[in-house]
Amino acid sequence: MNKLFKGALMMLGILGLIGSISSCEKDDTKGKVKVVYFDSGPPANEAKVKFTVETDEEEAGFFLCSEGFITEKEYITNSSGMVEDCFQLPALISVTVAGPDGLTGEGKLNLIEYETTTITVKLTSSIP
Repeated sequence: MNKLFKGALMMLGILGLIGSISSCEKDDTKGKVKVVYFDSGPPANEAKVKFTVETDEEEAGFFLCSEGFITEKEYITNSSGMVEDCFQLPALISVTVAGPDGLTGEGKLNLIEYETTTITVKLTSSIP
């Protein structure tokens, strides 16, 4: 009986250790951009969103969870005016947006490791 109790206690300890290790996993580093119209605030559906890194270095870029290292990435907003992606490392991403009606906007997405960072870009008049 004593061996059975010790075995059960050991099994519970091992399961507790496994549970504590898995609970220490870090969240993904995510970036979200919400695109809205400046004048009235509704979401901009089907706007083109471009992520780049502004620098003098020729091969500057960022790491996506799904694609590895890239220098730029384009997206189309959903019906809620949102785009999002998962990044392997923190980065400062330049965001430029072109609305379906010719309006434009821009912003900076400052990604913090293991957190979700969200910015809102407001579409205004076209760049001349």
